Amino acid sequence: MRRSIAAVSAFALALALASPPPLSSGLFGRSKKPPPAPNMFPMAPASLDIAPSVYVAAARPCANWAWGAAIESVARSHGVELKQEDVVVKAYGGALCTDAFGAADLARYDQYVTGDYTTDAQRRIHVEAVLHPGVPDTIEPLILAIMQKDPVLVLWRNRVFQLKGISYAGLIAPDGSREYDATEIRLADPLNAFPGESAVSIRVGDPHRDDFQGWMDIKVTDRLF
Repeated sequence: MRRSIAAVSAFALALALASPPPLSSGLFGRSKKPPPAPNMFPMAPASLDIAPSVYVAAARPCANWAWGAAIESVARSHGVELKQEDVVVKAYGGALCTDAFGAADLARYDQYVTGDYTTDAQRRIHVEAVLHPGVPDTIEPLILAIMQKDPVLVLWRNRVFQLKGISYAGLIAPDGSREYDATEIRLADPLNAFPGESAVSIRVGDPHRDDFQGWMDIKVTDRLF
């Protein structure tokens, strides 16, 4: 496990060193940005998706179990069988089912999730969750996560979703500097019976696009003790 995580980190670093730095980026549109420089040219639109096999449905129809399912999906993508019930029990002290989930809960959920777990197979693991609150300044981490098939959790409208795909366009300068804008973000809903086969779509012009509350990066590693 540690070796695979190290390999992903090395890949990300190599990509960052090989790619020209972005000029600037955004989530949707550039309404708050200055006009693009005259020497920048449109990039071909692109679209990326993660295979649906990494999605797990919530075992119970509750907002907190959707979190558990999302964490289980992330663990499974790292080759770890961590049950969503274990996540819920750690966060709530029991297998509670609640939809009373507000912005304050979202802000603290990385603390709820982070910690040590032991799987049914007696595998000892550590889960580290890092919350990136608010609308991201750049969509590059989301694009990179999909390229690496590394599930990312998205917080939107007081709910947790898994990033399923992203479509984007942008501008490129002669020196290779780029500016990206998302045109659509596709999210898998753990409360759907088949979350990987359907998607919640947030598009340019969506009245709820500004309800994007942040995203969460989660790492799963083995622990020795």
